[in-house]
Amino acid sequence: MFFFRQRKSYCIFCVLFSFLFFTSLNVYSAPSELILKAQQLLKSADSIKAYDLLKPYEDELSGEIEYDYLFGVAALDSGEPRQSIFVFQRLIMIDPNFAGARMELARAYFEIGEYDQAKSEFTILKSMAPPKQTEAAIDKYLTAIENRTLKKKQGLHGYVLFGLGDDSNANNATSTPSFLGVPLNNESVETSSNVLLARTGFVYNLPVDYYQTYFVTGNISSRSNSDVSYANSLSMDVSAGIQHKLYSGNILGTSIQYYSTEVDGNFNNSGVMLTGQFGSKISVNDQLSTFVRVGGIRFADEFTTKDVNQGLLGLSWVHVFDSYKRPSVNTSLIFGIDDAVEKDSPFGRNYYAINFSNVVAMSNALNLFASAGLIQSEYDSAFFGLTELRSDTQTIASLGLSWYPNKIWTMQPVVRYVNNESNVQLYQYDKVEFLVTLRSDF
Repeated sequence: MFFFRQRKSYCIFCVLFSFLFFTSLNVYSAPSELILKAQQLLKSADSIKAYDLLKPYEDELSGEIEYDYLFGVAALDSGEPRQSIFVFQRLIMIDPNFAGARMELARAYFEIGEYDQAKSEFTILKSMAPPKQTEAAIDKYLTAIENRTLKKKQGLHGYVLFGLGDDSNANNATSTPSFLGVPLNNESVETSSNVLLARTGFVYNLPVDYYQTYFVTGNISSRSNSDVSYANSLSMDVSAGIQHKLYSGNILGTSIQYYSTEVDGNFNNSGVMLTGQFGSKISVNDQLSTFVRVGGIRFADEFTTKDVNQGLLGLSWVHVFDSYKRPSVNTSLIFGIDDAVEKDSPFGRNYYAINFSNVVAMSNALNLFASAGLIQSEYDSAFFGLTELRSDTQTIASLGLSWYPNKIWTMQPVVRYVNNESNVQLYQYDKVEFLVTLRSDF
């Protein structure tokens, strides 16, 4: 990969002179002496000195096109690709046709291993009819992306996660002390508790080629509640499937999953699910995906009345805004049917769920995220001899931060609110949960 390791002088000359020559810009508002000195340092491949020269002026000159461009190039070639990404994103937001900034943004994505974003930017550049010399460089990057993407997919990847927090209603129970005139025991009434989480999981990818990959995943999750031990849970799941990338760039995937859950040390339920998924990138900023899932959920012998066969249809849309902070919005809609296995079971239902989530990059290492959602369930039968069919409306909202001190570790403090309204008082509850998790990927 000599081309990429020795790219500094080539890319600086290519981008600053040949490629920039073909881009129309009004970029002469920063101090000319500073700009001239930075250009000279970059010509001589002394990007570190150029970065040190320009960095002190960031607050004063941020937003000045010529300054930002040179500062972004200096940051990228000085080993600060993430900082350069914010600069080039800001430039493209100001002028989407600024080909020089888009070239450097693509290089920066390539540098940090964000190959899908890099490929997208390089593809846009090719559509702008660049000079032959630059087009040849783009083609080399695109070839390298295919090779590296294949290599990156290979092998075993895993994570471990630990979390601590507090849950105001750890057993998801009503606050009412009695139901239909009968006093409820302690396990059926809202109880707060400290929470301890532990999770681990893996993904094993076996690419056949650039377009087709087989995969196996597995996860184990434990949740302990210090004051509500009867609500402690242990769950595991394993999936296997195949993902196929079409020549159009769309993605098809199929997988089969088995899961099992224990509550208070005893088997509670398990299920087998078959999922088909289709994803399409409909524009540079928009991605649409849909899935269909069918399967069965089976409970322990004493709870077989809850057994259902399940069908789900889901649709999601992700939009990334043109902003240097790259905020994104994810909207998802799910329709589901739980068909009760036992004839007299009241647990059959039709339901739908809608969810909105947003992520905003506050800095290179800090993201703010929020979500809000609703699940509406209409049951097929009445509960406990009541005349009215059960109907639940659950609303969920969360707010948190993701801090990435390095490529391996992630810390997330998050607060989550859940409210379940039901015409059956036993199932009416709310809760506030606060958790801090620490995750390591390897």
